[in-house]
Amino acid sequence: MQVAISARFIRESIETRIVKEAAALNNPAYIKNLNTIIANQKFFSHQKEFEKFFGEDEAFHREFYLMTNHQQVWEWLQTTNMQLNRFRMLRLKVKELAWENLISEHAKILKAVETHDPDEAERLIANHLHLMLDEKDTLLRTFPEYFTNVPSKK
Repeated sequence: MQVAISARFIRESIETRIVKEAAALNNPAYIKNLNTIIANQKFFSHQKEFEKFFGEDEAFHREFYLMTNHQQVWEWLQTTNMQLNRFRMLRLKVKELAWENLISEHAKILKAVETHDPDEAERLIANHLHLMLDEKDTLLRTFPEYFTNVPSKK
């Protein structure tokens, strides 16, 4: 679990800057791609196709790295994200954690980028990436067999 939490920390540290930079750029072609990705997420959410939904979730975040010409940083992050991605995939299997919340957050992030509001984009992506910490206990309760060396609460 600690590896996933550390990966989330690294990703939040980098991605907040990436999205803030993207909001300053606002490239229409990437904005179009991001809108398509959100539409795909809505479709896969209704279809309950969590693997395809997860693929679109990844595509949403990756698009900002492409927009800001930091694709190499995204590729580097993928080497540290394995446990974080495992956690994120499991999250999609928990009924009480709605996929629509993720879609809504993505739409708000995109809106901040579209309206050239770097500070709001940075705030929204930080909150979005912090979601893992907010939902951690729910996942630990739902899938205890997937997590080892989890410190107990005293």
